[in-house]
Amino acid sequence: MPKLSGGAQAKPQTVQLEEWAASLRPGQIVVFAADDADVGMEGDYWLARLRSATFPCPATMVHASDQLEEGFLVVQAQW
Repeated sequence: MPKLSGGAQAKPQTVQLEEWAASLRPGQIVVFAADDADVGMEGDYWLARLRSATFPCPATMVHASDQLEEGFLVVQAQW
């Protein structure tokens, strides 16, 4: 892993994701960049209001044609 200036070590992406997920709260508004294929339909960004804290997906499942693996961090949201 490359060193950052000042000798600090970069955190692994999984640690950064877990820290970010822990900061999410119900009622919070979050912004997602739209997929390139959807920009013409909805614009560059999508907004969502979080309806739950993050939690690990309890089992592998398919939701809205996306496969979610057991243990993935998920959150209930309203677009």
